Amino acid sequence: MKTKNLLYTLAIFAIVSIIISSCEKNSDESLEIEIAKDEALSASLFDDVFVEVENAMENMEYRIYDGIKKSASDVVCKTITIEHPNDSTLWPRTVIIDYGEGCVGPNGRERKGKIIIVVYKHYLNAEYFRTVTFDNYYVNGNKIEGIKTVINKGFNDSRNMYFSHSLSEGKVITPEGLELSKEYNRISEFVTGINTPRFRGDDEYMITGAASGVNRDLVSYTRTIIEPLHVASSCKWILSGTVEIVAEEQETAIIDYGDDTCDDKATVTIGSTRLEINIRL
Repeated sequence: MKTKNLLYTLAIFAIVSIIISSCEKNSDESLEIEIAKDEALSASLFDDVFVEVENAMENMEYRIYDGIKKSASDVVCKTITIEHPNDSTLWPRTVIIDYGEGCVGPNGRERKGKIIIVVYKHYLNAEYFRTVTFDNYYVNGNKIEGIKTVINKGFNDSRNMYFSHSLSEGKVITPEGLELSKEYNRISEFVTGINTPRFRGDDEYMITGAASGVNRDLVSYTRTIIEPLHVASSCKWILSGTVEIVAEEQETAIIDYGDDTCDDKATVTIGSTRLEINIRL
C-alpha cells in the first residue's frame, strides 16, 4: 500500500537505497571511504527489502486480498501469498514473498529466497505493527539476515503520522563470504500523500535516526542522520539530508545528499577532503 510503501525510513527507508559508485575495495582508498562504502551497501540492501515489502503490502490491500479470502497469490517474477488464521480472525496476516531460485526485477537486481512479513492491524490503526524476517534471502548474491519491525506511533506535534523502524541482528554476507553487520532505529514522518492512500506517487517522508554496524574489516562504526533525509516516491534517490559516519580512530565522514534535486549525486567530506560520488541502485 502506498503509505506503507514509504514508511520509508527505510524510505527510509527507498529509504532509498544507496551504494556508492563501486563497493569493491580499492587499496588506494582510506579506511574511512571503505567504511562509508560498506555502510552504503548494507543500507542499500536493507532499503531494497523495505521497497519489496511495501509493494507486497500494497498488493495485500488493493490487489490480491479482497477481505474475504483466507489466502491468495500473485505471480509477477515472484509469488506473494497472504494468509490469516481463519475466516473469523483477520489478524495477524502472514505475507510471504517467494522469489524461488532467482528472479530479476525491474531494477535489475536478482533476488531469491523468501521475505516473511507478519502484519498486525491496518497501517493507519494505532495498534499497527509488522515484523519482517528472511528465509535464505539473497539480493545479487548478498545474503540478508535480521529482524525488521515497523510500528505506527500515531501523530506528532506537527500532526503528521509517523512510524518507528528498527533492525536487529541485521547482517549482509557478500558473495565473497565477507560479513557486514547492522542495526538501526529510525523514525519516518509522513509529510505528503496521506490523503491519497491508493496513490503512492505523491508520498514524501522525512527520516531521522541512527545505525551501528561492523564493516568487512571488522571495524565498528555508527551512522547518524544529522539533517533529516527527504525521500519521495517520485524519485529513486534521496533528495536531501546529511549523514555522519564515525568509526573509532578514524576521521568522521559526512555524506550530503544535496538540495532536493532528484539526481544520483552526493558528496562525502572527510576532514579537508571533499569528494563527489555517484549513487547506484
